[in-house]
Amino acid sequence: MIADTGAYTQQQVSKGQEAYVAYCAECHHATLRGTGHGLPLTGPAFTARWEHRSIAELFETTSMLMPAGAPGSLRRQVNEDLVAYVLSANGAPAGDAPLSADNSLQIGLAIQGEGWKPTPGPEAARAIWEGAGSGAGAGGKGLGVVAPGGGGW
Repeated sequence: MIADTGAYTQQQVSKGQEAYVAYCAECHHATLRGTGHGLPLTGPAFTARWEHRSIAELFETTSMLMPAGAPGSLRRQVNEDLVAYVLSANGAPAGDAPLSADNSLQIGLAIQGEGWKPTPGPEAARAIWEGAGSGAGAGGKGLGVVAPGGGGW
């Protein structure tokens, strides 16, 4: 898939926004900027964390670990719509083909297109994650959601 053709449809974004309000905004904030209970899903912290990973990895993490309190409870289509909404909020263009859960396109490329200039790698993202104060609202215990392979949400 070429990044500039879009990795999801605008209809998925609309449905994803509705699902986000219902299932995600309480922890990740209405603006996707994060709270003490949920990491940012937009902006530099999100991009640094996810740019080297694929859309499929974001889908898998969302599907397995979210929503808080009922992980893995949402239907596949709802998770695809949520991922489309998150990608859209980060500037990735919509296209004609629906998002596929097995899309191997790197998120940095989906968001920034062919002009993507990757950051130095996962080590930089880990530094942002560790310094983000993810323990706020968790009794200072540093609780954060950790994705398969050790990545944080």
